[in-house]
Amino acid sequence: NFLSGADSDDDQVEGILGFQQGINFGNRIPSLLAGQVGSHVGMRFVQGSLNGSGLTDKERNQFFATLGLFRRVDYGVQGGLVVDYLRDQWLYESNLVQLRGELSFLFSPIHEIGFRFTDSLRESTDTALLPASATSVAVRMSALETIRIYGRRRFGTNCGGLVELHIGSSQDGGTLLGGLLQNPLSGQLGLETSATFFTPKSSTQEAFSREVWNLSMAIVWTPGRLFGSQRDYDRPLFEVASNGSVLPKHY
Repeated sequence: NFLSGADSDDDQVEGILGFQQGINFGNRIPSLLAGQVGSHVGMRFVQGSLNGSGLTDKERNQFFATLGLFRRVDYGVQGGLVVDYLRDQWLYESNLVQLRGELSFLFSPIHEIGFRFTDSLRESTDTALLPASATSVAVRMSALETIRIYGRRRFGTNCGGLVELHIGSSQDGGTLLGGLLQNPLSGQLGLETSATFFTPKSSTQEAFSREVWNLSMAIVWTPGRLFGSQRDYDRPLFEVASNGSVLPKHY
């Protein structure tokens, strides 16, 4: 199940409940730094508001794609850089692109602290038609530019589980809170849950309408290896882009 939303202008919560499917693939690049760097490509599909909402009877469809490079280690410095793409089709149609990177230090194979950032590379402008009033509204959006500090810890049998907590801010002074939990279920199957909450500066005009939150749950299958396998250096370092990592900014 997938849940994402923001408060609407009439101070009522306008949420989006739906489903997601995705694939995330990592592979070593033999010719780059003696095979110590991996490539990453992933896609995610989201179907929301299947029965419409208070604004429209249209369902909302999103497509996310992530492409980039990363390096995993047992101890020391690891990190990566990816480009995220979002195609959002609803009352409007937007195409957003952002750069996402992280750098962290592993004190041990199970303890890690790091820094993550996102930087908008492309804005999107479209016209949204509000069926209730038959009014056209100009919609200008970009990905929110953010910085976050996070801590990760592995746990459980063979350190197959992972928990992450992060805190950060946006370029205009908003606050970000969130977390990620990955827990093995059986063999190659695991449960992945993530949550993100963004609140703008209290002085921001109509701050309530610019809040963003996201809650996501997924069953993950990792064919060919146990879920949460610790010493798999080709496993993608990043999660595929989602509504928790590509946060919209409306102008």
